[in-house]
Amino acid sequence: MIIKEIDFDNIIMEKTPYEGIYVSSLDEENPSIPKVTAHIVRINPNCMIDLHYHEREDDWTEFIIFPFGGNFKLLIGIDNSRSFSGKKAVYARVNSKEIYGIINRDSDKPLFLLSIMKPGFLGYKEIKSL
Repeated sequence: MIIKEIDFDNIIMEKTPYEGIYVSSLDEENPSIPKVTAHIVRINPNCMIDLHYHEREDDWTEFIIFPFGGNFKLLIGIDNSRSFSGKKAVYARVNSKEIYGIINRDSDKPLFLLSIMKPGFLGYKEIKSL
């Protein structure tokens, strides 16, 4: 499985435009309109991905996998949030223009997730913050 082959402790992460959020692309090639993209995302302790949505076509979907679980809050929609704490993997699906955010509630451990987007990620310009 792809998760077992990723060395999360030593993967090279790039800073994003968002405070405490880092990303590593698992794609070797990224054509102008990729069919699928996969990224490892690290959310530093006490940091968050603010509520946002992706301005994409109606059939766009993001699958989010938290392979190691963690101590975090996942917000999907304005009024729907779920808190998680533990080592069990967590999976979520987000559709086009659906509002969501993620809060790492841990004070000393980063939160890792795998983001798979179909069609693929086109760049930060598609992200619309609230």
